[in-house]
Amino acid sequence: MIKAAPLPVGGIPLLLFASGLIGIMGVWYLSKLAGIPVEWIFVIIWVFSNGVGVGLDGNELILFYGFWAIKQRIPLDSVEELSILSRLDRGSITGHFKAYAFTWLVVVLWASVDLFVLDWGGNPLRPYMDVFVMATFTLFFLSLTLPKTEKGILRVVAFGCAAFLVVFPLFKWGSKTLVPGMFFVLLIAFMVKVFKKDDLILIVADGKSYLLSSNDGEKSSERSGRPWKMLRLPEGMERVWLMKARGMREVEIADALGISRQAVNKALKDARVKLFEAFFGLAEVFSWEVVRVNAEKGFMVARGKCLDRNVRIYAFYFPGKGIKAFFGGEFPGYVLEHAVEMGITRKPDSDELIKALES
Repeated sequence: MIKAAPLPVGGIPLLLFASGLIGIMGVWYLSKLAGIPVEWIFVIIWVFSNGVGVGLDGNELILFYGFWAIKQRIPLDSVEELSILSRLDRGSITGHFKAYAFTWLVVVLWASVDLFVLDWGGNPLRPYMDVFVMATFTLFFLSLTLPKTEKGILRVVAFGCAAFLVVFPLFKWGSKTLVPGMFFVLLIAFMVKVFKKDDLILIVADGKSYLLSSNDGEKSSERSGRPWKMLRLPEGMERVWLMKARGMREVEIADALGISRQAVNKALKDARVKLFEAFFGLAEVFSWEVVRVNAEKGFMVARGKCLDRNVRIYAFYFPGKGIKAFFGGEFPGYVLEHAVEMGITRKPDSDELIKALES
């Protein structure tokens, strides 16, 4: 098993997560309508959406959910991109997982309506539950939508949420809420600490996005010790990869080269595997920390040291030449033209290229 846990951001896990979490928030009203307690149904649904581990089975990465009852399989040779969002300057989750982030927002809005409009539905426990949900889930939502580097904004919001958790109940119901309020404040502090510590790892495979959470990020980026050597893709494989990177579809590539679509698909998978190995191997040789690798477009973002100062490293695969790395954000003209040719940016501009690489 790998020291990571998948988040329910797509497929059946997302369906279970959204229906369970939203159902838990509205279950008081559903129970009143049904005449019987139905809370346990939504709790079970939500529990089965939670990720429990990640494992390797041959050439597949397996994501486990709900006590290992639900599995998502990712063929390793189908992986197009791997990004550690906590190390990206503009890394956020919303761009890839809108439905997941929207679920948290819906719960926050529902709690607000329940507290201020529906008058708690007559349940004396609802008001405090609503306050707790509004405060804590707002943090969850912002942690998904803000870049991981914007820790200052999150701390300010966390302070505001903690104050709301203590002051609003204290003003509304008196001093009896002070002790549980302080407990919830400690919970918020723990959430912010975990947010700062854990790595969020984005995996894109065959056009689908997956998200893992790991507090073992430094160790997880260690390689197996295989020596790195300067890579150049075989000519035929490189031609197929380059045509795909420039925006052609597999069937168009097959027609243009006079080969089968299966041959194109295999060449692309092999090329991605080789590029991943080359970029990670290069990072290992120079002791760089990998931030992002995109084998579809052939680039890597990493961080390391140069003359005793921390620098950003941007490496690109150039057809016919191999990998070249650049420090900081100064790119020669041919790199900017290469970025436009590969579809990374729309115009040859350094700022636009850095924004694209770090997003």
